[in-house]
Amino acid sequence: MIENIQPKILKRAFATIVDYGIFYALIFFLINQFGVISDDGSKSIKGIEALIIPVYWFLYFPVCEYRFSSTLGKLPFGLKVFSEDGKQITFLQALKRRIIDPIDLFTYGIVAFLAVKFSQNHQRLGDMFANTIVIGGEALRCINCNTKLYIEANEIIDNSYTCPECEYNGKIKA
Repeated sequence: MIENIQPKILKRAFATIVDYGIFYALIFFLINQFGVISDDGSKSIKGIEALIIPVYWFLYFPVCEYRFSSTLGKLPFGLKVFSEDGKQITFLQALKRRIIDPIDLFTYGIVAFLAVKFSQNHQRLGDMFANTIVIGGEALRCINCNTKLYIEANEIIDNSYTCPECEYNGKIKA
């Protein structure tokens, strides 16, 4: 019997909200502290100082995912990014998966939601482009002894698991 693992869409959505909340909070802080007041009374960062925003994005998202397989938003939800072959992602993969972020952001996450919900490996467009998957918190019960199992990345990638209680070898459909 093949057991289904459902995508953790809600966890991924909250992780994204936390990540971009951190990102935009820092941008707001930088503009508030270092911005120049314009004629209409608003503040903005112009010129070379404005480069801090893409540099911060570059350092936060791709570097964190490459170095730690996660971001501050993913950590509390137990989410990690892996290469489709189960290995740690390369820096190029981390960068490629984030280059697609504007599509997700400009569609208010609808494209990301639909891609994760309906793609075979529950991947965003950025994950498909970078050949990566987000894994974390998947659990199922052994169909032989009913033990609750927490599935590891390599088990999801291999589409199989071994129950530590009864040593049953089961099949997984992600």
